Amino acid sequence: DAALDVIRKHGGQVLEHIGDIVPVMKELHRIGKPGALVSITVPHFSGKTAYMDPSHKSFFAWATFIYFTKDHFYTGARYELVSRTLTFSKMFRYMGVALLANIFPRFYEDYLHGIFPARNICATLKILKP
Repeated sequence: DAALDVIRKHGGQVLEHIGDIVPVMKELHRIGKPGALVSITVPHFSGKTAYMDPSHKSFFAWATFIYFTKDHFYTGARYELVSRTLTFSKMFRYMGVALLANIFPRFYEDYLHGIFPARNICATLKILKP
């Protein structure tokens, strides 16, 4: 399977290699048990790894996974957003950028992402089913 080859090659960071993540999120929802947790780590759009790998097809921001929650109607697959964290290099963590960015993520993405690029977004979603 091509999907399994991508997972093996990239060590679990897969979504950025898929052009349309909506069908993947639908399938995870379909096969998952109610209440199951889905942990996702993807490059943040501001980090160099988001763009330097030519096999990356999707880019992710703080709000990306909100579109799969019960408050939005992007797909029939409903999740609860349990947690989200922006990760940074050690230097930016020591400088307090990580703390600031995770407290004020929209401010960070609007004004600071070009100066202090994030590495990843780590999100945990809970599958919601009737």
